[in-house]
Amino acid sequence: MEALAQSSSTAPTSTFIVVRHAEKTSDTARDPDLSAPGHARAQRLAQRMAARDIVAAYASGYRRTQQTVEPTATAHAVTITTYDAAVDAG
Repeated sequence: MEALAQSSSTAPTSTFIVVRHAEKTSDTARDPDLSAPGHARAQRLAQRMAARDIVAAYASGYRRTQQTVEPTATAHAVTITTYDAAVDAG
């Protein structure tokens, strides 16, 4: 049992950070862009994530979600993986 405890403490771990999209405009009901405050929030998110080891970024195809994650993905040189939010994951 001791060997199991030792080996499990060296196992790699993953952390998932889930973020809701930033503030959006009301110019397009179906697929709005981020508003100016939303873009500012996306930049603050990138600043807060600067010291983290970000290895992947995922967002639905909606503009607001892409625009929220884009500054963080760019800062970490990762490509945003787009998924279809209308498809049930189960």
